[in-house]
Amino acid sequence: MLPNKGSFDLTHANSEIVYGRGAVRSLKKRLADRNLERGLIVCGSNVGANDKLMDRLRKGLDDRFVGIFDGTTPGKSIEDAYQGIEAIRRCEPDVLIGVGGGSSLDTTRQMSVLEADGRSLDTIKRAAEKQSLDPPSPQGDQIPVIVVPTTFAGAADSSGGSLIVLS
Repeated sequence: MLPNKGSFDLTHANSEIVYGRGAVRSLKKRLADRNLERGLIVCGSNVGANDKLMDRLRKGLDDRFVGIFDGTTPGKSIEDAYQGIEAIRRCEPDVLIGVGGGSSLDTTRQMSVLEADGRSLDTIKRAAEKQSLDPPSPQGDQIPVIVVPTTFAGAADSSGGSLIVLS
């Protein structure tokens, strides 16, 4: 594969796609343009331990960085999303920044949906056990989500994502 030295911005399916070296440096300005002030990074533990990447993200967010939740897992369990919701309550972000592969990006999106849905994890699990689980129905505003893919498996372009409720 030949390296691509170009960059571009594209609007696709109600999403803005920004590609190119240094795109992360524009995070603060892009958030400011949308009146977003408090960014929570959501990723897995390996990505969260990557100091070089995390330093770039923190610098790109600058004073808009409020914390990291590094508890996503390849299993994409609903428990991961609810642990992330606890981080949302602690850090009070107005934007979530999912970083990593498809499972982290999907979990980030579902954190936003489930947090706005308002149901507890126990309520969702009981409904699933009874085979009467309704899809999330956000009761309030969802926290916007930005994704920073570190792989290309297509999850970056998805508008949703899936989680495992019962194994």
